[in-house]
Amino acid sequence: KTLKFLTMEDPSTELSADELKAAVIDRIHQRNQSRSEKERKRKTAIESERKRAGENVEDFSKKVAQKKEAIIALLESAKKVPAEKLRGQFETIMAKIFELQHFAAASTFFLPPYEIQQARKIVLELQNTASKEKSRLLPRRRFRFSKKRKPKEKKEDTSAPSGTGIVFTEGEKLFSLVKGDTMFTIENKSDQIVKVKEEDLKENRNVKLSKMTGSQIHILHGLNTLRMTDLKTCKIYVGPVSGPVYIERCEGCTFFFACRQLRAHEVTHFSVVDVT
Repeated sequence: KTLKFLTMEDPSTELSADELKAAVIDRIHQRNQSRSEKERKRKTAIESERKRAGENVEDFSKKVAQKKEAIIALLESAKKVPAEKLRGQFETIMAKIFELQHFAAASTFFLPPYEIQQARKIVLELQNTASKEKSRLLPRRRFRFSKKRKPKEKKEDTSAPSGTGIVFTEGEKLFSLVKGDTMFTIENKSDQIVKVKEEDLKENRNVKLSKMTGSQIHILHGLNTLRMTDLKTCKIYVGPVSGPVYIERCEGCTFFFACRQLRAHEVTHFSVVDVT
């Protein structure tokens, strides 16, 4: 029997059954060879990638260990740093921890799950240790609302005691700012405009405003904390406050400031303008 097998090169080509069978077998063999070659290349690429990843994992572990040791050394040295330089020291430590965290996140594409978990654990431990050391070496002062007290009568002293900051009101009238043990205090003012200079706040940026009526207070500088008590129909202009702001027993006042946290207690008919 003769079968006609048409090809693109020569449409009139005729193949016998045996020749057709051999052609089909040859084509299948070539296809199997092509598949085997692709599989071999795929396995070679996977093995190469595994080897490269293994080397990267080893390098990654060494770098993480080095960065961890450097951060621990900074934490140990913080115990000997002067108090005025501690804040800068901890800013450097947190920057190093963030750098380690970023490095670990950028390397996750080739790391096995165990290495990723260990890196995250190291970063978390360093963050917790740094936070505890910062709280121990730089404790934050806690403020609470004071108990109600009966106002004491005080005569306003127009003289300027030595060691106090001095500011001007309208009409060139002088008055003094009272500096308490823990807070820089302005109190007992009525219908006055108070402007505080930055040099007056060099020793203490924890400010208290108390017992004032119809006055304007301008403290256009950064503060750590701000407490305002017993104010009536006053306007308070304050720069950014890095810590909390406490408002207690105030009535009909307008406040202009930006702060991290605001607490109000027994306050009526007031407005706060968030300056951001």
